[in-house]
Amino acid sequence: MNINFKNSSLEDRIFIKNQIKEYLETNNLAGAEIFIDTYESKYYNDIEIYSFKGILNVLKNDFKSAENILKEGLKITNDNFDLNYNLGFVYENLNQNELAIKYYGIALTNTSSECIKTQIKSLLSNLIK
Repeated sequence: MNINFKNSSLEDRIFIKNQIKEYLETNNLAGAEIFIDTYESKYYNDIEIYSFKGILNVLKNDFKSAENILKEGLKITNDNFDLNYNLGFVYENLNQNELAIKYYGIALTNTSSECIKTQIKSLLSNLIK
């Protein structure tokens, strides 16, 4: 797959991110990885890309790599909903419930969606039992 963009426009960024999302949603991990690498070769420290890379590693069942990537993103901004939620998910899958509770809790405080708050409260309730 050859991806060639003529400039660093906002449209290019949106296009690449949409491709990554589509590939992750359809479990096309190789395609997602190519677009992530392409994006990272042009743009730096984009929080959304850290989240995508974390999800990619979760889908590969590489929870330790996902943990490291998500924690790197949190060094840039520690209140990002997606990074905290995804890290909570990683820790839940690693059976590190205290850390899962911590990061789900941070995610909870960083969303305004009542639906998502309800979902996170349910997750927390199950982890605390």
